[in-house]
Amino acid sequence: MQFDFEFDFEHWRTLAEEEPARYFAERKALIDRFIASAPASMAPDLMQLQGLIDHSRAEAGTPQIAVQQMMGMLGDYLAALAGQMRELQQHSLALAAIQSRAD
Repeated sequence: MQFDFEFDFEHWRTLAEEEPARYFAERKALIDRFIASAPASMAPDLMQLQGLIDHSRAEAGTPQIAVQQMMGMLGDYLAALAGQMRELQQHSLALAAIQSRAD
């Protein structure tokens, strides 16, 4: 299933300002639809990530602090991914060396 979404910033801004309860309900429904559109094997990770985001937003106090915290989390995840990629590259090179000796 493909997730089809066009973001109308003004709609969401107005909704958040004028009808906060409806904003949060629609936001949750949108996030739930997005997670449901992903492969089922990804759903637990996506739900966990969304929980971390929601927790950070609630604890931050201001939107600016929340964004800073989320960017820090993103940086941590990217650093971990880069480390895994380097490790895979090292294993790949070692396997290639073994293969070339076998030939």
